[in-house]
Amino acid sequence: MCDATYDKEDIKVIGKKDGALSVYLNCRHCKSSVLVFVMINPVGVTSVSVPTDITEDDFEKVRKNETIDCDDVLEMYKFLKDN
Repeated sequence: MCDATYDKEDIKVIGKKDGALSVYLNCRHCKSSVLVFVMINPVGVTSVSVPTDITEDDFEKVRKNETIDCDDVLEMYKFLKDN
């Protein structure tokens, strides 16, 4: 965001799966954060960067939670509809 160089300590791999990496970068200079998704396939490497306000602590909280399934979505829909 500010063209500063990231230090190694500011780059965290937060996920790996089937030739894809999720990387979290936090700039010490401007305090901005970016999520980078890197996909490796036979054609080459593709990456997508997304600025975010998610902190590293937020990722830890999300990792500890269970995944959301269809029943969870329906339950929330019913709750919102009735309230």
